[in-house]
Amino acid sequence: MIDWIDMVTKGAAVKRFHTCPTIGNETVGEHSFSVVMLCLALTGGKASTHLMKAALYHDLAEQHTGDTPATSKWSNPLLKVTLDAMEELFNESNNLVVKLPKQDQLVLKWADMLALLIYCKCQRDLGNKNMNAIFSRGVEYLSNLERLPEGQAVLNWLVENYAL
Repeated sequence: MIDWIDMVTKGAAVKRFHTCPTIGNETVGEHSFSVVMLCLALTGGKASTHLMKAALYHDLAEQHTGDTPATSKWSNPLLKVTLDAMEELFNESNNLVVKLPKQDQLVLKWADMLALLIYCKCQRDLGNKNMNAIFSRGVEYLSNLERLPEGQAVLNWLVENYAL
């Protein structure tokens, strides 16, 4: 149990956005908490315990791989396959695999990207224009993802209120 607690603590401490100047440093733990809360919001407070566990665990493997930007994975299929395999092995070795039904997988994808967009908006509200390109890529990603009405409502609000 102590090894598991140590692994979770180290995973939650991984700094995000190391490739883009930000005001303050968001950790995987802070991001994952936001994702859990968004999963709850997107399901009307009815997120399953499996979905919440998956949201909490979803980036813990980054203590092994680092926080590799999604755009690097999207533009380099070999890198994506390699990192996915590393993450899968890490998750299996640390008992972090959570099987989710298709709908919960969709909610998790929306919540994960919405958490990023909310972070971008908070940064932009503080004057950080470095987040504009990241915000645009996140909006494009969600625009190409299967629709989730609750998520779309949040996305619409973010787009309307970004940088006002």
